[in-house]
Amino acid sequence: VMNGLFWGREAELKDLARIDQQKKAGLVVCLGRRRIGKSRLIQEFAKNIPNFIEIQGLGPRESQTNQDQLNWFAKELARQTKMPEVIYKDWGDAFQVLATYFGNKHTLIFLDEISWMGQHDPDFAGKLKIAWDLYFKKNSKLIYYGGDSDAPGKAASYLITQQFGFKHINPVDRLLPETKDWADWAKITNLKTIEDYFKLKNII
Repeated sequence: VMNGLFWGREAELKDLARIDQQKKAGLVVCLGRRRIGKSRLIQEFAKNIPNFIEIQGLGPRESQTNQDQLNWFAKELARQTKMPEVIYKDWGDAFQVLATYFGNKHTLIFLDEISWMGQHDPDFAGKLKIAWDLYFKKNSKLIYYGGDSDAPGKAASYLITQQFGFKHINPVDRLLPETKDWADWAKITNLKTIEDYFKLKNII
């Protein structure tokens, strides 16, 4: 990004365009080190999508609770959709409302810092999977993104993609190939299957 203009990332934008052209819902996990332009990439591509919503997880702080994250999600959802703000007690309910609002509209949903969003709910990934199976993937014009940057964020995103399963959700695609530290990180955390998958996709 230079002087407010967007430069480069032609390959990644082509990847996103290919995903958008599929006749089925797509789920993408966008990983990379901080300040590399992950969010800006998605925001730039979103200019081509009629309906776009972006919600970030709250940064970690002492005494923060799952309800704090849910309340922030509800506030942002209401602000961006003009729906009445409601109190969600569970991520399953929040995801259902999000999916129902957009229905079958051509939509890009971007949950940024998703590991922060779900850090206080051990069943967050499972609830997201259920919401995907029951609601989100029925919209063939939907693209659903999760973004993360730090090591704990990678862990959460990998758990989500493992729960979904690479062979069931298409595509779980690579973005931002500069992050070649994935291999070492995968070895440290014993995620051999993830490392093998990235090698297969020529990411590392």
